[in-house]
Amino acid sequence: MTEAAIEPTKSGPSAMQRVRRFIYGMLLFALLVVLGIRYAPTSSYEGQVQRVYEKALEYRVEFVTSDGEVRVFNNLEQRFPYLKFDTADLQANLEKFQREGDTIRITVWGIRSAMLSMFPNVVGVERLQPGSNLREARNARVTDAVLSELRAMQLVPVGREVELEQRLRRAVDVATESLPGEPSPQRLR
Repeated sequence: MTEAAIEPTKSGPSAMQRVRRFIYGMLLFALLVVLGIRYAPTSSYEGQVQRVYEKALEYRVEFVTSDGEVRVFNNLEQRFPYLKFDTADLQANLEKFQREGDTIRITVWGIRSAMLSMFPNVVGVERLQPGSNLREARNARVTDAVLSELRAMQLVPVGREVELEQRLRRAVDVATESLPGEPSPQRLR
């Protein structure tokens, strides 16, 4: 026997092995892309919801950040890659936060592209400060300012200051309860 016959021939992987390796490589690449997109960084903003509306069958949110910047976000179901299924609940909460003037932290995923008319998508909302406290503080300031002016003009009857302050607080509270588009508040007697 010759030496060549005894040594096994060294050939590369078979065509089937190369195809299998290619498929495994593509599956691993696809998994990494999906995980990379799913866990891509999100952005969070603090502020108040200015307006919530529907446009072209998409929920939209106009949001004013703490530093006064206005941003627009989508609120859409997102099955891939973020697996978000609570759009209707999130929309109802956003409308409630808008009505009450709550300060919230809104978390979004995605980018804003004016050229493609793309908006980041809302993926989470957290209430930071109830708006009713803000409204009460604002109403107290308005009441105090009006009382100060009435005192300066000497229009506050002696002995009726407490009663006048209570009536003013009630009137300011009623006046600020109504939302745009609702009928005017009833007049106090």
